[in-house]
Amino acid sequence: MKKIKTLFIIGAFLPILALGSRLEGVVRDAQTGQSLPGATVHVKGSTIGAMTDTKGFYVLDNIPEGNQIIVLSFLGYEDFEFGLNAVEKSKFTKNIALVTSSTQLNEVIINERAGGEIRTLNRQREAENIVTLVSREQILSFPDINAADAIQRVSGVTLQRDQGDGRYVQLRGTPPEFTNFNVNGIQLPSPESSIRTVGMDVINSGQIETIEVVKVLRPDMNGDAIGGTVNIVTKRAENPNPEFNLTLAGGYNELRNTPNGEIQFSFAQRKGRIGWLINANYFKSLQGSDNMEFKYEKGVFFGDTGRDNYHIQYNEVQLRHYDITRERTGLSSTFDYQIDEHNTLYISGMFNRFNDHETRRRKVYTLDDATSERNYLYGGIDHDLKDRTKIQTLSTISAGGKHEFMRFKLNYEVAWSNASESQPDRMEAVFDNPGQAIYMSWDRSNPDFPTVSFPDESNAALADDYDNYDLSQLLFENHQADDQNIIGKLDLEVPYRKGKHSGYFKVGTLVRFKDKSRDVNAKSYGAYRETSNLYPLPGDTLSLAAISGDFYNDNLLDRGYVLEYMPDPNEMRDFYNRFPTLFIYGDEGITETLERSYSQDYTATEDVQAYYAMGTYNIGKLMVLGGLRYEQTRISYTGNQITKISSGYFDSLLTVTDERQEEFYLPNIQIKYSITPFTNIRAALTYSYVRPNFRDVIPYRLQQERNEVSLGNPNIKYATSTNVDFLAEHYWKGRNMISGGIFYKNIQDFIFNFKIHGYEGDPTESNYSKLQIEVPNNGQDAFVTGLELQAQTFLSFLPGHWKNIGIYSNYTYTYSEAQILKRYPANQNINVVELGGDYSEYFDTASLETQYPCRASLLMP
Repeated sequence: MKKIKTLFIIGAFLPILALGSRLEGVVRDAQTGQSLPGATVHVKGSTIGAMTDTKGFYVLDNIPEGNQIIVLSFLGYEDFEFGLNAVEKSKFTKNIALVTSSTQLNEVIINERAGGEIRTLNRQREAENIVTLVSREQILSFPDINAADAIQRVSGVTLQRDQGDGRYVQLRGTPPEFTNFNVNGIQLPSPESSIRTVGMDVINSGQIETIEVVKVLRPDMNGDAIGGTVNIVTKRAENPNPEFNLTLAGGYNELRNTPNGEIQFSFAQRKGRIGWLINANYFKSLQGSDNMEFKYEKGVFFGDTGRDNYHIQYNEVQLRHYDITRERTGLSSTFDYQIDEHNTLYISGMFNRFNDHETRRRKVYTLDDATSERNYLYGGIDHDLKDRTKIQTLSTISAGGKHEFMRFKLNYEVAWSNASESQPDRMEAVFDNPGQAIYMSWDRSNPDFPTVSFPDESNAALADDYDNYDLSQLLFENHQADDQNIIGKLDLEVPYRKGKHSGYFKVGTLVRFKDKSRDVNAKSYGAYRETSNLYPLPGDTLSLAAISGDFYNDNLLDRGYVLEYMPDPNEMRDFYNRFPTLFIYGDEGITETLERSYSQDYTATEDVQAYYAMGTYNIGKLMVLGGLRYEQTRISYTGNQITKISSGYFDSLLTVTDERQEEFYLPNIQIKYSITPFTNIRAALTYSYVRPNFRDVIPYRLQQERNEVSLGNPNIKYATSTNVDFLAEHYWKGRNMISGGIFYKNIQDFIFNFKIHGYEGDPTESNYSKLQIEVPNNGQDAFVTGLELQAQTFLSFLPGHWKNIGIYSNYTYTYSEAQILKRYPANQNINVVELGGDYSEYFDTASLETQYPCRASLLMP
């Protein structure tokens, strides 16, 4: 009975799947016989089209029954048209030789050099959704070192930089965590311990064949991307002739008078049905930066009880000097076996390692008891050092197949990817001025570069008494973070034709299993003593002058700022290794050691299941795409929570576990209308979401800076978005195009960092202190809207080699608004922070607060 029902369903469904004719063949140059990848083939007057692959082979499906005109076009060649009497379910073969255009005979060389860029533009034009593609040829046209720098020229893209290098990619005015990052369609894990975002500076630009910036998702794409998706397509073997490339490059850093260099190697060849490619690269730079940073607060001036006594004032002024060494090592390889023209098996892998060694020297003026914006009665000076090496690795291996049988297309893939970040032997050392507070005055005639002075000689002497600067903290940490994804996915596409209507149905599924963890081991010392009951001999005297080395800079920022007597990383480590038992934790050091070692640790597992169904409908020049995607996320995690006694010192360690499940239904509809084969109008209505960062949902407490605390919030919600897009684009002969579009995103439950001021500890204890507390929280709703314009053209009207000059330009404008509660209603506990008698407004650089003389405590749910 079940068999009869199945046959009945299939029989009822088959008429809908009635197929049109198929045309296939190879497109070559009529003179040289060379295949032409990237040539377009389409049915005249319709949206039915195809593009030749790397071998010049094309397959044009769903040709309507009857007499049709087939058009082939390619840069520098005459268009070729021929008639075809299509009979339903028939198969035709037509190999075509294109003739070079009589007006563009001199452009054949340009065609060969820019073939990849031409093919990329054709893919962008033929795409069903709004996507911007960047070809390898365009990447090589600019001195971009990493993938982030290569992406920056796409409209709608901005970068967050670190020490001048591009790192995090932002799409359409949204934060980096709103963007999904893939390599060859496989979602990447993040090497960083607390976030999902992948810093694209890990990947060398030399490994990239194409960058796909997807601004409108399809149902067959991961739905956790409100901003969009960036997909890095690595190089593959295309040419039957061996291709060997070797690149050597160098540069010079003027600020530090240091060199940088790069070496890159690749080999590729297709031999019969087998293609193989290997790419290796290494880059090293010695660089640095100098900067000045400020921290402000809004408070009363000391001794003034006036009603309007509430002013912006300095909290810290910092002079910073960085020495940085960065190394990138990359290796990627692909292997594919083409069973025949319709069936291919492949395996690909990529490994990247990013070493980032940073030495930061910092002079910090800590300021309190302001009598005006310039004068501070209670000040201190810290000379501190941070020396660390951050090692990030990113590895992916994927294997799969692409098959076509009876016009059905079946794709499948399994993948493993792993990311890690380690910081072995990270060290921070802080020395501060001895004795009493220092009275300071700041000249703010140039507010960007204020200068300090000391009103009397005694304060100046305290500031320069480096022999008596004491060690206030010595911190050693070892960080290890790991993030692993195991992914499997399956897609089945079925074409159909009914009269003049054609398209395809597509269904698929994806599973992803993620394991992410962070482990920190710390030792925080609060003082050094020359003698100890545990050590028989006295140690050497430890002072700032004793371990400062020979570093000296008397013109920081070209403003005459002086950095001298800064802790030297080698001498500080050597001193500690000689006298380790003479360094003292103290109550504060023990608490910080335990807090740093345990409160940041966690393990998390995340299982994702996704299913989708979608289809396209073509009639004439109109294409409609619609579908639905379902995604389920199950996450469980284990973290640690530190509790403290009333004095603020360590009391106990609690293990916290939690589980949650989220489900999302993501409808999707898109329209593409081709006014001409080279002019499209697009519109889309889609839905998407993002998962919170791990640091947002893991319960933890971390104090990285003086009087600044970060907390997690296990009750955070997932942000969701409704997205509307419109785009018009036009392409013309050569590598020329222009486009303009607008977009709108309505975002619910977006996540932002809620900052408040509160007090921690017992008011009767010495360490009762005011803290700036940062907690992730959900806003109510927000919207982002914007305009994107893009144009690229080559000046082919100019004579000689001038015609090869190309211009790439884009402009993006974004505007956003967000609604958040100004303060919580009375007696409402936000589950993360409870402040008795305090309230604070949300702020970016300063807070407005009212405080009452009562005790507040920090609570973790």
